[in-house]
Amino acid sequence: MSALATGSTSPPDSGMKTTKAKTKEAAEMDRHNFLRDLPPRTPQVVATNVRTIKSAVTKHLKDDAKLQYLVVHYVPTQVVQTLVENPRSRGSTASRIFYDENLRVLVIKFLIKIYEVASRELRYRINGWGSSARPQE
Repeated sequence: MSALATGSTSPPDSGMKTTKAKTKEAAEMDRHNFLRDLPPRTPQVVATNVRTIKSAVTKHLKDDAKLQYLVVHYVPTQVVQTLVENPRSRGSTASRIFYDENLRVLVIKFLIKIYEVASRELRYRINGWGSSARPQE
């Protein structure tokens, strides 16, 4: 009897099904790890272009002014590149983005007003533009 004949008696294609299941399970684990530190009940949406992302951001910020994060699924890399190059296209310039290219999941973190002001002030000083604050009278 050959070494090949002593192996598993499963049909030849069953290995592919097992591999697909493991791949799907691994992807779910990666997704869980990427999103695990977000607050409970963080809103999650599906948006595949800049317009729908901006619309989702506007809607969720209107509904909840204290929103910290928004998770967007199925986002192509080209869309993320646009969001990086043009922060206004996000619907909120007071935001930071985190992206997992393999999962195609984008997390938008909304900044509180005080952070936005401090960030703008620092940017003005670094660029040598003086101060963004108005002089005290």
